[in-house]
Amino acid sequence: MNYSTLLIDQENKKEEYEILQNIFKCIDNKESFLYDTGAGAGKTYALKEALIYILRNYGKEYKNHNQNILCVTYTNVAVKEIKERLGNTSIVLTSTIHERIWNIIERFQHELISIHKDKLINKLQEQRDFIENDEKSKWYRDKLENKELFLNVIKQNKEEYHKNYNKKADDFRKNFIFKYFKDIDVTNISNFKETVDKLLSIEKNDQALDTIKSGLAKKIYYDPRINYDQLYNFKISHDTLLEYAEILINKYQMFQRLLVDKFPIIFIDEYQDTNVKIINFIDLIRQLSIKIKKPVCIGLFGDSKQNIYESGIGSDIYNITKDYKRIKNNFNRRSSNEIVKFANNIRNDDIKQKAIYKNFNAENCNFINGDLTEQRINDIQSKWDISINNQLHCFLLKNENVAKKNLFSSVYDAFKSCSKYDQLTTELFSNDEFKLGEIELILKKLIAFKNYVTNNKSLIYSFIDIRNKKYNIEDIKKIINKIKQISGDTLKEYLESFFEILKDYDDIVPYVLGNDINNFNDLKNKIISVLFKNEENPNLDIFLNLKMEDLNNWYKYITDDFEGNKIIYQTLHSTKGLQYDNVVIELDDQFARDSLFFKRFFMNYGCEDKLDEKEKLKYKKAQNLLYVGITRAVKNLLICYSFDESNIVLKNNIYRIFE
Repeated sequence: MNYSTLLIDQENKKEEYEILQNIFKCIDNKESFLYDTGAGAGKTYALKEALIYILRNYGKEYKNHNQNILCVTYTNVAVKEIKERLGNTSIVLTSTIHERIWNIIERFQHELISIHKDKLINKLQEQRDFIENDEKSKWYRDKLENKELFLNVIKQNKEEYHKNYNKKADDFRKNFIFKYFKDIDVTNISNFKETVDKLLSIEKNDQALDTIKSGLAKKIYYDPRINYDQLYNFKISHDTLLEYAEILINKYQMFQRLLVDKFPIIFIDEYQDTNVKIINFIDLIRQLSIKIKKPVCIGLFGDSKQNIYESGIGSDIYNITKDYKRIKNNFNRRSSNEIVKFANNIRNDDIKQKAIYKNFNAENCNFINGDLTEQRINDIQSKWDISINNQLHCFLLKNENVAKKNLFSSVYDAFKSCSKYDQLTTELFSNDEFKLGEIELILKKLIAFKNYVTNNKSLIYSFIDIRNKKYNIEDIKKIINKIKQISGDTLKEYLESFFEILKDYDDIVPYVLGNDINNFNDLKNKIISVLFKNEENPNLDIFLNLKMEDLNNWYKYITDDFEGNKIIYQTLHSTKGLQYDNVVIELDDQFARDSLFFKRFFMNYGCEDKLDEKEKLKYKKAQNLLYVGITRAVKNLLICYSFDESNIVLKNNIYRIFE
């Protein structure tokens, strides 16, 4: 969209300027604030202007006192955007939330080890409770006379245990249980495995606890590339990082004082998607700063109506920020007047946006009672003049339809087949690594590695840590020649080639795939433990037989590689934070195991307070997702929803919203 042809109303521009001045006043007065704004209001611009104001007015002072402005955001894309807008500065520390929190707490290793000790103790108690009381471990308690001997045999044959781990139940019995434990009658293999896994984990966690007690533990590690804890290796995941940070600030005065002294101003971008633990962590700093009469200014930028992830704080932010100054921005710099009107009707709260421009009217902005058919898409292509340079973005609700349109149905079907797997919307379709599931993240790393090898782009960084001094130039050339030989049409074929060629380089495989993946068996066991939860007969072949071409199509989708496409099919969730000239949205009542997903919203529009808390949460979920979808559109918008017009309440509410 070329916004230079649009005229800005001068009164609107003046009012928008006054909104910025309110932010600056809060900065000057060290008053914490909530910058609450609808979609397309220029939130990132306001954040950037606030940072520039601080640099101009307080930069020298902060530099002399070795202080920094802390600006934490939700994704690496946002970090890059803010850094590009600010230019080179050492005073503003801009990063993702997890990265910055780790940077702050990493130096407190003595305290972290103490916290880690408590975590290990609690974990061990939980694991021992399972062994002593859980129905799944009853066979172990009742049928084994010599438990110590049993565990010793398991440990002595641990490699063979893992080698047979992913085999079918009967084969596992034959190749492992009957071989070493002829007298044990195990009817449920998944219970056997889960119990043995707990016993092995108890031993490793006990050893880690002994290491701490003996004073030999030196450091806790955080690896942003993994989504799970390895407590026995002193490695923590994203969620545990937040947990440790919250304990630190509550427990240690020295840590509290350091934060207050170091960061006089803290900004959080996209507050609505931020975990409540982080918001509490940041607000604790504010409370402590007031207590010691050295107030810190906290600035929260976002929009509660754009919260579409369960991990985000959403509208609960208002319970925590009652002492903050709320600054609203009711202007929209993105969308046409008609689209803004639709969006206002959907959010239906005290933020009533208006386009800042005088003359921005939509070319097409409509609602249709009907499905998004191929014929309808063809008509739109012609009417809206769709081309590679003027793409059409179709937002679909159902994941399976998006997978089909983007040619990775087999990948979707494989993950959907896992009976215990229920996070497809975020963990398979997200373009944010922090939201991808454990197995999806491993597959993403593998396909990225494959593409680096195929395209000869930044090849060395795809397989080796540049801080590793183990390899010289000749070694690296030799490794490059070897990895170029990795091949395979299916995931199984490619992985067999991958592990075989890299078997002599024990540090490269974990660097590419993750620290706890050293061989093919490790990966197969990881898939089973994460996706099948120790099912009796896990169907691992459905993953191993996936075509690399299909996996690459999935990779292109989650990395937003749509170059050369006239029509782009996306999930509503994946479009957050983006904008497109041409948008079509298909709504459906069947979504996320809910048969009334959008119907509930339309039927109860404007009277959601009458719903109970559970139904109200479902109402908000649909409302926020629809709001996010509609506010991606700039010029052209079509919403398709098929409903029964004989339902008068439903009909009236729908046409009231989309009048």
